[in-house]
Amino acid sequence: MLHEKPVQHGPPGFHEDGTSRPWTGEKRRRKCLPPSSSDSPTTAQDHPDLISHDATDMEDIIQRGQDHKLWVPGEDERWGPEVDISEEDAISYIERLAPDDPDDLYPRCMMTYAEFEDVRERIARYRIAYYKKVAKPESARELKGPEKYSRDELWKEKYFEHLEDDESFEGYFLREHSMLHDLDDYQRLVVSYTAHGSPGSKFLFWEDYCARYHTYDMDDVYVKYYQELSKRIKWLEGYWNFNGKSEEWEKMNVRAWRQALKIALSFPKMTLRLVSFAFDEYIWELKSDVSAKDLDLVYFEIWRLVAKQNRSFKKALEEVYAMDKFHSQKHRMAAELEGALFIWSMEDMTEEHEARTLFRNIVYKHKHMNMAEYARQKMEIAALMGLAPRFQDQE
Repeated sequence: MLHEKPVQHGPPGFHEDGTSRPWTGEKRRRKCLPPSSSDSPTTAQDHPDLISHDATDMEDIIQRGQDHKLWVPGEDERWGPEVDISEEDAISYIERLAPDDPDDLYPRCMMTYAEFEDVRERIARYRIAYYKKVAKPESARELKGPEKYSRDELWKEKYFEHLEDDESFEGYFLREHSMLHDLDDYQRLVVSYTAHGSPGSKFLFWEDYCARYHTYDMDDVYVKYYQELSKRIKWLEGYWNFNGKSEEWEKMNVRAWRQALKIALSFPKMTLRLVSFAFDEYIWELKSDVSAKDLDLVYFEIWRLVAKQNRSFKKALEEVYAMDKFHSQKHRMAAELEGALFIWSMEDMTEEHEARTLFRNIVYKHKHMNMAEYARQKMEIAALMGLAPRFQDQE
């Protein structure tokens, strides 16, 4: 039964079988339960579609998002664990959100050869503009301004596609998207390292994001909403426990979800799908942050005892476990003491500040990028290319 689905422990759209299929956030929210609640009618795991919020005419989608009346929070507006929004009010918030776009909003209509050449020329000029701003000055000076190249020159230079191979180039254009008639140039742009699998944070749902053709306007409102959501429901992290089954967590999770719906009313073009994804993404990040809290310090204390005081690894782990700190990592240390031990090797002469930095990097370098972070970086790249305005933070 839908209401018996287990609580979601993975990121939005994560399945136990290892696949990732983001949900759509349809009318399952009518009961006003949070996406991450074990009592939710469904979770991200049940819906094969990601957020759909693009239009063949960008002005249409912008106008449609502006048609609903925005709610402006007052100075005395309260948020937190003591603020309990009723189910009836939460339903009314849902009804006031901007409508979700249909899944078939973008027919895969291919453009003519002449249209494709126009797109390639525009993209070539974006590449030049971006490269001149981010590459080494001596390299950038070799290029003329983007508008000073003729069509023949762009063609002879193969539209400057080679610039995307430069290490300073963080964005590139998907060729398959460049051939679709109904997309704008922002929708054709992607962030490079996420696609190529380079080291660093990665956006788990990059392929789904690209498949849904996000517009600049929807990325813009999503990032600003996520910033506000992260501030307003930060209180929720104090209620998370590592099994996620406490009644208090379930109650506060519902409370935070309804507050998330209310927060969304002050943002134009926010749809139920976007609110749902943002909430699930925030919960996943909250759990990840709590899980990683102080872990680098635990590693450092164990290393210090082993490298500087000649303790055995197990003895050092026992001593750190007995300390009256690192409470968020007690469960992890207990598991290590009872099972297989994790082992790393470091030179005894390693400086302490180097060890601290190393362990901090070990803990945090594999943290996944969320959609708000990805979208913000994409908008910044687009602004440098001259194809979109510079992003302005939510005040």
